[in-house]
Amino acid sequence: MELANVNSEAHHFKEHSWGYGKSRSGLLQQYEVNHPEWRSYAKADASLEIDWKRLYGGTWGFLSDKTPDSVFLCEGSPITVSFLN
Repeated sequence: MELANVNSEAHHFKEHSWGYGKSRSGLLQQYEVNHPEWRSYAKADASLEIDWKRLYGGTWGFLSDKTPDSVFLCEGSPITVSFLN
């Protein structure tokens, strides 16, 4: 395992720290995720067997026929999540 180049797609996805979502009441939530820099495998093979339609509803069913554009395998670590609102 090695540290990903700071300009790589893997580095961007595993090291970005801000996230956004909706609360159950529909309000915007902003949060920060912190962790040490994760090492990643240079190449990872993966396959998915997910019934997207059953899991998330009909709008997402088209994903069952797709393959991932990117696959990253990282070592991970404990994280902290801080909500800003």
